[in-house]
Amino acid sequence: MLPSIVDSISTEAQRFYDQHFSVDDPTKVTLKLDVITLPAATGSNQNNFRFTRPVIKFGIQMDGKTIHRPQTFLNEAKLTQLALSVRFAASLVNLHESDLKLLVIDDLLISLDMSNRMKVAEILLSKQFNDYQKVILTHDLELFNEFRRLIANGIDKWCIRTLKGDAKDGITAKVNEKPLDKARQYIKGHDLEEAAVQLRKAAEETVKHTVAWQWVKRRDLESFIRCLKISRPPVIISKSSFP
Repeated sequence: MLPSIVDSISTEAQRFYDQHFSVDDPTKVTLKLDVITLPAATGSNQNNFRFTRPVIKFGIQMDGKTIHRPQTFLNEAKLTQLALSVRFAASLVNLHESDLKLLVIDDLLISLDMSNRMKVAEILLSKQFNDYQKVILTHDLELFNEFRRLIANGIDKWCIRTLKGDAKDGITAKVNEKPLDKARQYIKGHDLEEAAVQLRKAAEETVKHTVAWQWVKRRDLESFIRCLKISRPPVIISKSSFP
């Protein structure tokens, strides 16, 4: 049972990696998962019971050459791409018929540059994971803001919270508002100075993503479309927005 599941995950992980992460590879990357120790149980009572944990080997080849220590041969970003491929593959293989499909990502994107982070964000928001409940956790405020911007058109379907505090005083979850929303609230409260600060932040975000195309490494149609997606929706300030 376990070997067949691992084989399915291995095949799906390779397909997933080739589809989403192999574009910039100078050589062909092949990954393989193998069960080298099967789970086993011996003994008949609590005193002599022994359980043997399964051991699963993760192997990598580059142009057919086996990489014996990938953690030293590959950079952290490439290792993260491989790990994400296996993680997504495990969900797709094991949960494709489940009523409850839960996908939790906890700071796995921290070692990727922003272009690759947005690529993963687009994967999470693709039709492939439409019927999954997603929980995305991060300490990276920039990634948090970028992802929130990416889901702006469907943000009502998400629950977005910022966790603040410590073990001593307790952790609180606060609703996170965009700078433009904060500016509206400050204007309603006649705090024009703070409203101006938030409007400046909103303007900076808009300018940043409008000119993002100038700094992408691969100036092709795919990268251009990705920049357009990140920059939506535009910030529009009109008199009707404020009392």
